[in-house]
Formats: sequence, structure tokens, C-alpha cells
Amino acid sequence: METERRKMPWANIGIIFSGLAAVVLIMVFFTGYHQLLQTNQKMSEKIEVLEQSTEKLHVAQMTSEQTMQTYLNEQKQIIAQVQQHQDIWKMANAQYLVRLADAELTYENNPALALTLLKTVDDILTPLTDPKLLVLRKALAVDLAQLKTAMTVDVTGIYARIAALNNDLDKLPLPTQQVADQSQDTIDTSKLSWWQRGLVQIKKALKQIVTVRYHENGIPPLVLPNEQVFFYENLHAMLEKSMWALLHRNTEIYRDSLQQTANWIKQYCLPDSPITQSALTTLSDLEKIDINPAMPKIAATLQAFHNYFVQDENPSTPSSQGKNGVAQ
Repeated sequence: METERRKMPWANIGIIFSGLAAVVLIMVFFTGYHQLLQTNQKMSEKIEVLEQSTEKLHVAQMTSEQTMQTYLNEQKQIIAQVQQHQDIWKMANAQYLVRLADAELTYENNPALALTLLKTVDDILTPLTDPKLLVLRKALAVDLAQLKTAMTVDVTGIYARIAALNNDLDKLPLPTQQVADQSQDTIDTSKLSWWQRGLVQIKKALKQIVTVRYHENGIPPLVLPNEQVFFYENLHAMLEKSMWALLHRNTEIYRDSLQQTANWIKQYCLPDSPITQSALTTLSDLEKIDINPAMPKIAATLQAFHNYFVQDENPSTPSSQGKNGVAQ
């Protein structure tokens, strides 16, 4: 019995320790579970904060994208406006060049320079994409084709030829001696009576007062030495008159001056001289040149530019455009 009694306390102690261990384990479990719950709650809060931050970032990103898109749209509008202004400036510059080309044709009869100006206009219009330019480009193409076939007058070359001839006028040969007078007095007056000698002296005196010139066998009239300077000056003046007429495209004065120069040379210069023949040939060639040929007009291109700017300033409806097209 005593032995059993001694064993009972130790058994109770084991039970107590087991209970305490179980309680401790339960406490540890609940403590860990509580800490786990707290940790999960904190994680949930952090996740929620992160989600809120992510949402804010997403909203900020969307706002930034919208702002960027708005900025890009504004930039596109600005670029379009700048491009439009550049196109308007290019069109104005092209219209100015067309007017210069028209002035070259009207006042200077210079189709070569007018053609160069219109080619520059075509280069300006080529990159432009405005569909309203179609009519203008067609008119420009027609005028370009006409200018390419227009006859060009080489004013500089013609002027140089006249100037060279003018410099050689003083080399034209003139008759220097009069034809020998067949009736020249060779009578020996020593054998004549006094009244016959007096008659011979009277004849000599009359010959000194009155000179009779004969122009037979194609011999040109004699130009006295003191008159030659005036003759050459008249030729120079007539050629300079033709040069003035060339620069002013006056065909009538140009040809009349050359004809008068040729007539004087034929009348007073030695006809068999190579210098005379060369001068007459040059004058004949110059006289055949048409210094004022008919020039093509570029009125169609000018009108097309005018219509373009009027249409750009006052855009009309399709119906009114159709009416205007029929009216035209």
C-alpha cells in the first residue's frame, strides 16, 4: 500500500506536467496563430496600400498619356498650320515668278528666261499635295510646252555683229581720184593770138569755179577728202540707230537703218572691194533677222494662280463651284 501511495504523487506530477505542456503548446499555438493573423492583416494592409499605389500610378499614367496625346495633337496642329503657311508662301513666291516671266515675254521678248522661271515654278509646285492645284498645274504645263517651241532672238549676238561692222566702217574704200578729163586742155598757147590766149584763160577760170563730175561705167561719185569724215560719221550714226532699234524691238527702224546704210555704201564706196562686199553681205544677213517675233502668252497660268488665291480666300460650295465652272 505504501508503495502504491509513493507512486501516486509521481503519477500526478506526470499528469500535471503533461497538462502544463499541453497548455503551453496550446498557448504557443494560439500565440503563433494570433501573430500569423496580425501578420496576415499587416500584409493585407500593405497589399491594399500597394494596390492603391498601383491604381494611383495607373491613373497617373493614364493622365500622363492623355496629356502627351493632347500635346502631340497640339504639335500636329501647329505643324499643319506651319505647313499651310509654308505652302501659302510657296504659292505666293511661285505667282511672283510667273509675273516675272510674263514681264520678260511682254517687255523683253526673252522666252529663254521666261522658260527658266516657269520651270522653277513647276519645281515649287511639285511637292505640294493640294488637289486644287490640278487646274493650275495643267495650265502651267501648256505654257511650258509653248515656251519650249518659241523662237529666241539672240539680241546679244546681233548687237555684237552690228558693233563689229560699225567698228570696220572706216575701212570702207572710197574713190580718191576723179576720172581723167578727156577734154583737158593740152593746147600750146604760145602759138595762139592774144584773143585766143584770153579765151583759153577764161575757160580755165570757169573750170575752177564750176566742177562737172561724170559717173560713167559704174564709177561711184567722188567724196572729197574733207567730206569723208562726214560720210563715215553718217554711216556710224545709221548703224547706231539700228542698234537702238534692236534693243527696243522696233523692226521698222531696224530694217530701214540697215537698208539706208547699205544704200550709202553701194552709192559711194568702191563696189569691187572685198571690204565693201563683206559689209554689204553682213547688212543683208542682219536685215533678214526678225528681231520681234510673236511671243507666246502665259495668261492661262496667271489666271489660274488668281483663281487659286480667290478660291482659297472665299471657299465656295460644290454647287456654286459647278455653276462657276459652267459660267466659265
